[in-house]
Amino acid sequence: MKRRQFFNSLMTFHIVALAGCKEKLPSTPTIVTGKIVDENNQPMSGIIFELYGIDQTGILKQRETFNIKSESDKDGKYEVSVLIPNTTNWVTFRISPMNTLRIFNNYQTFYLNGLIYEPFQDKVEIQREKYGKTTTINFQLRKI
Repeated sequence: MKRRQFFNSLMTFHIVALAGCKEKLPSTPTIVTGKIVDENNQPMSGIIFELYGIDQTGILKQRETFNIKSESDKDGKYEVSVLIPNTTNWVTFRISPMNTLRIFNNYQTFYLNGLIYEPFQDKVEIQREKYGKTTTINFQLRKI
């Protein structure tokens, strides 16, 4: 019985702690922009990007607060913009899994970090201090 009370109080603590983390977010849009090129630095059009937010509603429960998609144009440029809802705990950016058949089986993805391209795993979390600002992320896809 005491063990159950302890775990119940622990769960309550985590939920209260999460609720206490909610703060007013910027009233200006968060923008992620960039360019995607191939290994020859030629622009790649039609690549879908995704910016989404998550609200952690409990220890193992979460829900999406928004999901905005954008497609790279003929110059390889893309832009995703959203006013982040106050219920959002974190924001993530990725090349959409909708591209899986087209690129992920034939290409390895890199992102520009300073002056060099480094392997890009799956997604990048947009840090809270970047909310309401513009973040630039440039990609390069290299044939495998």
